[in-house]
Amino acid sequence: MIKIILQQDFLIIPETPVAFIIILFLLIIAAFIYFFVKKRSLYSKSDVKKGYDFIYNYAVKHGISSGHLQLIKQFVSSLNSGDIEQIILSKRTFHSKIFDFLAHQKKVSPEICVEIIEKLFPESGIHREVKSIRDLYEGEACSVDVSGTHYLAKIVKQSENNAVLTIPELDSAKAKPGNKINIYLFRPQIGSFQLTGKIIKTLIDAILIQAESSAVSTNDEHLAADIIMPLTLEVWDIENIEKHDQKISVNIVSRKITDRAFLFLLKDENDKNKINQHSFWQTNIKLKNGEIIKLTGKVRPSKMNLNFYIFMFLDISEANREKIFNFIKASSPKRGSIY
Repeated sequence: MIKIILQQDFLIIPETPVAFIIILFLLIIAAFIYFFVKKRSLYSKSDVKKGYDFIYNYAVKHGISSGHLQLIKQFVSSLNSGDIEQIILSKRTFHSKIFDFLAHQKKVSPEICVEIIEKLFPESGIHREVKSIRDLYEGEACSVDVSGTHYLAKIVKQSENNAVLTIPELDSAKAKPGNKINIYLFRPQIGSFQLTGKIIKTLIDAILIQAESSAVSTNDEHLAADIIMPLTLEVWDIENIEKHDQKISVNIVSRKITDRAFLFLLKDENDKNKINQHSFWQTNIKLKNGEIIKLTGKVRPSKMNLNFYIFMFLDISEANREKIFNFIKASSPKRGSIY
């Protein structure tokens, strides 16, 4: 009888430490999961912040206006940390994701979406005017008016007189063969253009179109005036605005002005090193009525004349652009390019 009790005690006693060990093990796992998730959450927030800063600075450098930067903020908010990492590593991924995002923005004009995309991803042909369908390039964003509905679209294939356009939000019932269409195109620094054509064939979220006319400019954004005025450029560091204790500046003379950029010469050739070392600058332009407009821009050498430079406006408000445009119109402007 005593042996049985001892045997029973012997069998029962180990149950307490085993249960304790199991509970302790589960608590350790729970704690590990908690801290891992918390750390991951903090990492994700940090990752999103870095991604937003990267995309925001990229957008500002490429001339996205302050009004449209709100869309960039919404775009970043729609991304997860994995998307942001891919965007930083691949411009193609960046292009694809923001195109898809903008294509689904019902409250935003497709024409505005086109301008944003073409500014963010300028191609080698952006300084060439659109004269016909042959001047389109594969991957170019455009807006298409199909039976009164405007869509954001993309050129995926182009031939002698035809093109294939992908349209993510296309209502195929409205895109019938034979229907007339209008295509809106935008080239940064040049302006906007329109092509007319007709639908040859309707595909899945795409249409095959045939051009029926030459492209026409839809505005006067490429008017340029010979305006000579002395100006001072100061370095503009958009990432470290408060970093420079001593301002770096150069004196220049403008030669031609459009509402998107101006052509200039350096007063002192020794300032070439300064110009070449910094891309972003700011200056003030005084209009005929005495009003002063502050401009920020990106500077690069002119392709037409290596002695000249181009100051391309960044983040200029539409109100100031209109004032400069009126300034140009009152100065005997001519059509042409300053690039």
